Amino acid sequence: MYEVEAKYPLPNPLEFRQRVLDFGAIQEGSVVVHDDTYFSHPCRDFRETTEALRIRRVESDQPNALARPESLVTYKGPKRPGDVKAREEQEWSLGSADVDGQRLTRLLVSLGFRAVATVRKRRETLIMQHQELLIRVTLDQVEDLGWFTEIETIANDKSQIPVAREAVLSLATALHLVDSEQRSYLALLLKSLKSEKYD
Repeated sequence: MYEVEAKYPLPNPLEFRQRVLDFGAIQEGSVVVHDDTYFSHPCRDFRETTEALRIRRVESDQPNALARPESLVTYKGPKRPGDVKAREEQEWSLGSADVDGQRLTRLLVSLGFRAVATVRKRRETLIMQHQELLIRVTLDQVEDLGWFTEIETIANDKSQIPVAREAVLSLATALHLVDSEQRSYLALLLKSLKSEKYD
C-alpha cells in the first residue's frame, strides 16, 4: 500500500474547511489528538533514506468522549521521486495490551532505536470522492507550527501511483491550495526547535 499526499499551510482554516464541505466532503469520525513519537534507527540514517518509524497515540479531542485512546505503529518507506509525496506505508494498532505505546517504546529503545521528537497535533478529517478515488482532507493544528492541510489517497500498488498523484493535485488546485510543503511535520518541528536554541 502506498500513501500519496500533498501538504499545504493553511492561513485561514475555517474558510478552507467550508470550501471542502462545499465540495461535498463529510467528516470522518471525531476530531482527534495525535501524539506522534518518531524514532531514529541505530544502524542507518532515516534522514538520508527518507524512511520514518513512529508510534502514534490517538485520543479524542473531547475529554469526556467515549472513544478509548489507542496507539498505532507506522513504518513509512523511502519517498518516491515526484512533486506529490508517495511512499509505502505499513500501520497497525498495538491493541489493548499497549494502549499508550510504552511497551513497544521500551522494546525499540532496548534494540538501539532512539526517540527523536514528538509531534502533537489536533486533526479533523474530511472525506470525499474525487476522480473516482476516496480522498482524505485533514485539517491539522500542529503544536508550535500552526495550521496545515494534507490531501491524501491510497494507491494499492506502484502502477496506481500516477493516477493517485493526479487526483491529489487536481483536488488541491480546485481547493485553491498553493505552495505545497514538502517537509514532514517532524522536519519542520526540528527546524523550529533548532532555531529557538539560537534565538
